[in-house]
Amino acid sequence: MCLQSKINAYDAQKRCFLGGVLKESGGQVAFVQESDRPYDVPLYIAPGFVDMHVHFFDGYGIFGMHASRFGHKWGVHVMSDAGSCGVENIEAFCQYILPTYQGVVFPKLWMNICRFGLPSNHECIDFSMLAPEETAEAALRYPGLVVGIKVRLNCDIPEEGCLVPLEKALQAAELAQLPLMVHISQGPPDCRDILPRLRKGDIVTHIYNGKPGSPWTQEGAPSPELLDAQARGVLFDIAHGYSSFNFKTCAAAVAHGFSDVSVSTDMHKRCFLGPPFTFADVMGKAHACGIPFEQVLYGVTRKPAEMLGMYDWATLENMRDHATVFAYTDNVQGKVFYDAFGNSVTPEKLFVPKAIVTGGRWEALTD
Repeated sequence: MCLQSKINAYDAQKRCFLGGVLKESGGQVAFVQESDRPYDVPLYIAPGFVDMHVHFFDGYGIFGMHASRFGHKWGVHVMSDAGSCGVENIEAFCQYILPTYQGVVFPKLWMNICRFGLPSNHECIDFSMLAPEETAEAALRYPGLVVGIKVRLNCDIPEEGCLVPLEKALQAAELAQLPLMVHISQGPPDCRDILPRLRKGDIVTHIYNGKPGSPWTQEGAPSPELLDAQARGVLFDIAHGYSSFNFKTCAAAVAHGFSDVSVSTDMHKRCFLGPPFTFADVMGKAHACGIPFEQVLYGVTRKPAEMLGMYDWATLENMRDHATVFAYTDNVQGKVFYDAFGNSVTPEKLFVPKAIVTGGRWEALTD
């Protein structure tokens, strides 16, 4: 790729595009603005992509993978692990796994309300394993690494006490003064009971899963509880995963004006049981479901960065050190995406990562 080629930069603070070129000086590559308007070219540079929801506790449980398998090679600079660590294993993660991520990714953690994190699918069925005070204390021991508390609400939780894990997780989040990430799936509990309990800055992940108990009307519009939560400042995340992104649900929601979400993969070992996908694929799927181009970019840069407390990440200044270069190209080969529910989309456009800039240095990516 010629560094003197015209390129568009995404200014995530002003949410606009600027025309310019990439120039190299002293081994550093930087965007140099030439125009207040974008050029008619397919090449873009953006703040380094952020994947809000992954599982990178390598070797732990049925989900954990090493971040090198889906980090820089996919154009991703920052990742947050969604609940693999609990109070009993966070020290092991920090001692044995965290050092291997030096130069691989900027890692963040959401601590699970379950003492043992996420060894399997059923971590919250034994309420004696939910430890709000100890979880809060552990979270506060790792400032800058731990960004919040995580709870998964699935139908495997005993129905009589299906909201107990949420209550315990909220208690931990209040004690630590951190946000809460809530995994929603097939209820019980129902989202009508979950959403009113959430606070400003809390995050609902798997928002477009479309499973029974999810927060959508029969017409695909946001439920009253969902709109109330959004108005209070609750945030929302796609988290594709193995079976958590329903194209039909997403398209209907977007048609009803609900598209302000972070775009994330929920990448873990069990994802390989289904069709393979990349971070750019999830961006393409969201775009094909109707989320506008700029909003997709916002959902992989500034929005998730601010969810993680990284308010200086998605700036033009920081792009000199950490950026993702990608092509926004026509889907000339007619690539089709499938979800786990029998739906398919054929996008008009694809996102193709071409390079990353780390520490100001250019690193080309292979397709």
